[in-house]
Amino acid sequence: MPQVNWLEIDLSSFETETTSSLSKIEVTSALPSLLEVTPNLQNVLSLELEDTPFNRLMLLGGPERILSVMKGDKVSADLKTLSLLLMNDNTLQQEQTVLEIMESQDIKPDIAFYNQLIKQRALRKDYVAGIETLAEISRHSLSPDIITFGVLAMCCSTRKSGLKLISDIRNYGAKPNTEIMGALISGAISRWRPGDVKFYLEIAAQENVLINQKVLNNLESFISKFRGYVKTKEEGGYVPYPILQEHKKDYKNWRAFTNYYKDWLMNINFEESVDPMEQYETTKDKQRSESLKPLKTRESPFRKERKFTRKYQSSEDALTQTDEKMEGFTR
Repeated sequence: MPQVNWLEIDLSSFETETTSSLSKIEVTSALPSLLEVTPNLQNVLSLELEDTPFNRLMLLGGPERILSVMKGDKVSADLKTLSLLLMNDNTLQQEQTVLEIMESQDIKPDIAFYNQLIKQRALRKDYVAGIETLAEISRHSLSPDIITFGVLAMCCSTRKSGLKLISDIRNYGAKPNTEIMGALISGAISRWRPGDVKFYLEIAAQENVLINQKVLNNLESFISKFRGYVKTKEEGGYVPYPILQEHKKDYKNWRAFTNYYKDWLMNINFEESVDPMEQYETTKDKQRSESLKPLKTRESPFRKERKFTRKYQSSEDALTQTDEKMEGFTR
């Protein structure tokens, strides 16, 4: 059978047939909306979607179709509607859709909406856009609040940006709180920068910021994982680039952090955990529950302090042992 070179085939002979067959296909991009009285389901073959907020919204036709149905029912969208749509799918496309709807329907945003917008951008690691939200806040003649600074702390990817944020908070007439310092410390931990972690711990001590259990757990986890990477590096394994930089500097910043952390634990103010149900207890309820406790189990007002000291004294001992092991690795 003779071979045919595809370059020699006259493709124009297929043009008419192909065009006519394609012209019979009706392309429908609109999604069906179960909100409508008679939804158009003729193009739906089956529903095998993963049960997620985004897919549930798609069953209602997406943001535009929902607002169209609301308009037909003479229901106006408000800022809460946009806030729910923004939370539904944390993507740039969804965010742009929500902002376009807000502008087209002349819905006035408030500072709480922009706080949510900054947080959404920070969660998808769009830190530049998160910080640029301040320009949008100013354009709408709004003023940031302490929550704004808290979500902006999630966008601080360098020590310089963190220091700028703290300076802005002071100029605003406020002081860093537990959530702000927790976010800054968490960011430094995620970057494996012991020098930055130490820097933020010093600020927390200077500002008398209460440290909660979440921050302590993050710090303990950071120390444990960093130790593991030190050992892995000495054994010739792979470690993140910031750990490699610390290794080249003979772990100078790490040693400074661990030495400071021991003293910091002994002097920092800790935030006691509070049961959210306690706000509903009356004085009689508290007296009754206390009287039902056996004498041996009633807690002394000084007992918590002793427990806290013992727990983090063990952390101090562990750090000392780690430093001794590191000296053995680096000799």
